[in-house]
Amino acid sequence: MDAALTRFALLAELTAQLADALSLEDVVAAVLAQGLEVLGATGAFVVLPSPAGHELRLVGYRGYPEIVSERWSRIPLDARLPAPVVYAEGRTVVVRAGAERLQRFPDLAAESDNERVLVTLPLRGRGGTLGVIGFSFGGDDAWTTEQDILYTEALADHCASAIERSQLFSEAVAARAAAERAAHRSSLLQRVTSDLAGALTPKQVAGVLVHQGVAAADAQAGWVSLLDRDGRKLELVAEAGFSASLVEQFRSIDVARPSRLVEWMRATEPVWIESADALAELMSEAEHAHRAEGFEAVAMLPLLVRGEGIGFLTIDFVTPRTFDADERALLETLARLCSQALERARLNEELAGRADAAAVLERIGEGVFQLDRAGRILIWNPAAALITGIPAEEALGRLIVTVLDGWERVATGDGERPREALRFDLGARELWLSFSGVQYAAGSVFAFRDLTEERALEEARRDFVATASHELRTPLSAVYGAALTLLRRELPEERRTQLLSLIASESERLSGILDELLLASRLDAGALTLQVSDCDPLLIAHEVAELGRQRAPEGIELPPVSVPVGDASAVRCLADPDRLRQVLINLVDNAIKYSPDGGTVEVSVTVAAPGRLRIAVADRGLGIPPAERERIFAKFYRLDPSLTRGVGGTGLGLYICRSLVEGMGGRIGVDGRGVGMAGGSEFWVELPLAPAVTA
Repeated sequence: MDAALTRFALLAELTAQLADALSLEDVVAAVLAQGLEVLGATGAFVVLPSPAGHELRLVGYRGYPEIVSERWSRIPLDARLPAPVVYAEGRTVVVRAGAERLQRFPDLAAESDNERVLVTLPLRGRGGTLGVIGFSFGGDDAWTTEQDILYTEALADHCASAIERSQLFSEAVAARAAAERAAHRSSLLQRVTSDLAGALTPKQVAGVLVHQGVAAADAQAGWVSLLDRDGRKLELVAEAGFSASLVEQFRSIDVARPSRLVEWMRATEPVWIESADALAELMSEAEHAHRAEGFEAVAMLPLLVRGEGIGFLTIDFVTPRTFDADERALLETLARLCSQALERARLNEELAGRADAAAVLERIGEGVFQLDRAGRILIWNPAAALITGIPAEEALGRLIVTVLDGWERVATGDGERPREALRFDLGARELWLSFSGVQYAAGSVFAFRDLTEERALEEARRDFVATASHELRTPLSAVYGAALTLLRRELPEERRTQLLSLIASESERLSGILDELLLASRLDAGALTLQVSDCDPLLIAHEVAELGRQRAPEGIELPPVSVPVGDASAVRCLADPDRLRQVLINLVDNAIKYSPDGGTVEVSVTVAAPGRLRIAVADRGLGIPPAERERIFAKFYRLDPSLTRGVGGTGLGLYICRSLVEGMGGRIGVDGRGVGMAGGSEFWVELPLAPAVTA
């Protein structure tokens, strides 16, 4: 009776211990310790199925030598042992020493000298058999009484209940941990999504991915490499945790050269490398640098856009690591979010580039147009419309040959470099245009410049060089001839005086030509300063008229200056007196020069409009055709000699006059007098009246 009470007390104590045991290890340790004492067994063990269920694993034992635990730590389900039979059939198996034991279970050797009886019982849970528990006894008469069977089965039931409870507890703990990981992952992904929403460029997207990916995986380093625009190189665009030397080594990877990184990117599948040894087998070229940095495990995740690899993300760890399903899912989700953001960022860059290009085309001074392969106009920028006078709505969609007559001269040339100017007649306009262009698979793009004015200026320059040479040669020849005559001959005094006068007059003429050239140069350079002040235009006009009378040949008359009605002394203007005198002298000299048949040259001063003074020089000479009246003020421009009866000049006089008058705040122009050429011309200068007069 005392033995039975002791057993009962021990069993009750075990029940109390199991009530507090929550882990599988604590349950097994309590059952085995108390089981040996309650049953008087010499050894005990517990085996449970592996997670995959293809074998039984030893989770605890007592009373056996260590070799037993090593031998039977994993038990195949087809092993000829009691444990697999009990687990499969769910019934208790008792094996006693002797021939029967070896016959039934040949794989079961005598594990210890004193093991005479082995009792193996199923651990039954609510969902079926949980595992197996076994006890060894040293006597042949062990486990023969009903009480032995009752207590052994009670121990098995207590163990099964506790194991089931510990498993439920473990599942609850795992579920809570999974929930916490899921919440953390959700929070992380929300933060990543938010940060990516603000990333406008691929580099910003990569920066978010690297830092968030490293933090999410509890890693120590990471980098992102992306294909460049040409798809020829993988360029490192963001990194964290690497040395400068490693960054430099992998800054740019040639896609054309064999590389595991390029292979993995194109394979579009993640690569999970759990240690540096594994990396050495897969990617030997990176092993040394990887180990030198102190890294072990690495995750390689390709970044995909429309199913194609455009780069990759690496996450590096300093210890070997097994990537579980949750971690892989998290990193793959991060890579997927990054890929979407990269596609959006590149699209934004492309749209921004197009917008910038459109803005440039709107503002660029050169004409630009795009043609498709058939020669149809796709783009016609504002400058093209301005230069040609053809609006975009009239040009777009039309063939270029119908818009620019003579286009074949451009199309058959080398469009890769600028060509010399070509002439195009667009309506009544004559344009000289220079084209350059590039060809591509879908068509071509051309840019062109309007060289019409430059060409006209160049022609004027050439004409000026020829004219100046002629104008200089004539007086120089006269001076040279007169000087030679004086040197070589004995001449009468009268003849000598004539030749010296010729030399003086022709030298004065040369000086005038050179003065015009120098003054025009100073005007072009902005180096001439005008001293504008309150001056007396009547006095200046009288002086110029008197000088003209002295210079005028026979047949030219210069009557007194016509003045305003009223107080002439009150007429004053704002001008540079010296430069105004120079302008009027030039106009009077021209009037005399272009009146070869004689006539009257009139100088007048009037108040033309409120606040404006008008000085006019009129003649009855050759006149100026209406179409030429604006052009004669251009630099180097000269009328056709056939219209001027050979009257020469440098083509700078009127250009200088216009520049000086405009510099004094005035205007200059020319009007015809009468009908046809015989009517002569009237040049006029308008200047602001002095404040005292306007008041």
